Amino acid sequence: MLRTSDHDKAHVGAGEHVGQMLGSVRDCRQSLFGPSADRVHDHVEYSLTEVGESLRPIIEAMKTWGNHYRDEHES
Repeated sequence: MLRTSDHDKAHVGAGEHVGQMLGSVRDCRQSLFGPSADRVHDHVEYSLTEVGESLRPIIEAMKTWGNHYRDEHES
């Protein structure tokens, strides 16, 4: 993942307006989230809510259906 400063360097020659736009995005992000917005996090954990977990059987059924359909039509 590129940090904004790395991203700016990667687009040298892409046009001055691109650099200005990226700088504006960085300034806006820092205004909203503070200086920590530019830090790259090594590890982030997510978990499903109870409502999200209630979808697990449906998603598993779709996975099973997809695997069956793929296997049936690969031959």
